[in-house]
This record gives sequence, structure tokens and C-alpha cells, in this order.
Amino acid sequence: MKSESASELKRILQCVVSTVGSLESIERPISSCEDLFVHLIVELLDARSRRDWEDAIGGSAEPPSYADLKEFLERRLNTLEALHPQKSEATPNKSGDNGTRATRSHHAQKQEAKRGRCSLCRKDHFLMLCDSYQEKSAEERKKHVEANHLCLNCLGKHQV
Repeated sequence: MKSESASELKRILQCVVSTVGSLESIERPISSCEDLFVHLIVELLDARSRRDWEDAIGGSAEPPSYADLKEFLERRLNTLEALHPQKSEATPNKSGDNGTRATRSHHAQKQEAKRGRCSLCRKDHFLMLCDSYQEKSAEERKKHVEANHLCLNCLGKHQV
């Protein structure tokens, strides 16, 4: 987070809670590495939230727990949402165009089937299904693939 943002903090909190839940469901609780986990989450926060976190934990000699951090993040999220409520859809337009909006249309066009996909016999099938290709030895197939600059994984003609 680069700046205070309720939506970004909410995303982080949801991700953290989801991660902890996932780890607990596979019987890998964070208790053994809770300090590191808390530290990594705090590093994701913006400067103001991080400062507020440091104020919240005070000068405690004990390292803060995940539960403490979660409670802090929930309070911080509530504060940010109260300070910066989401703009409702009913807010008037600044342009004064009486609520009309420009419309856009998109045209989708089906591409024609590519002809001559096979780089060996130029018929309409993939190289891996070509009878001529399958009859070649492994070394001949490799030479054909390299000569035609084909992908070694899928035998497709794309940037590799």
C-alpha cells in the first residue's frame, strides 16, 4: 500500500485471513512462525497505518500476535471506511450532461479457421497429428521443429 486506502487495506485483510484459514485447514497453523507472519503483513501497510500499528502495540516487550494485528487491521479498516466512504452511484455528474452517458459498441468477429497449420505437409491439422511427422525419427522431428522455429513444448508457431 502506497497510501491510505480502505479498499486496498480490505484486500490485504481478506488475503491474510484467507491465507491463515487455508493454512489451518491443512493443519499448518501459523503459530510456529507468527512473528514473521505479522512482520510481513505490517510491511504491506502504508506509512500512516504502520505508524498507527506501532502506537497500538506500544512499548510491549512481547511480540505482537496475529490476533492483535487482525484486530488492529479491522479497526483501521473501519476508520478508513468512515473517513472515505465509497462514492454512491447517485452522485451527480460533474459535466452536467443530465445523466446521459456516451455509449460504446464493440464488434466481435470470428476469425477464419487458419489453413495450413501443419508446417510439414501444409494441411489443416496440427503438426503433432501429422502422419508424415509421426513417421520421422526423433532426430528428424527435432530438426524440423528447430528449422521452422516451433515451440518445443506444443509444436506451435509462437514466440519462444
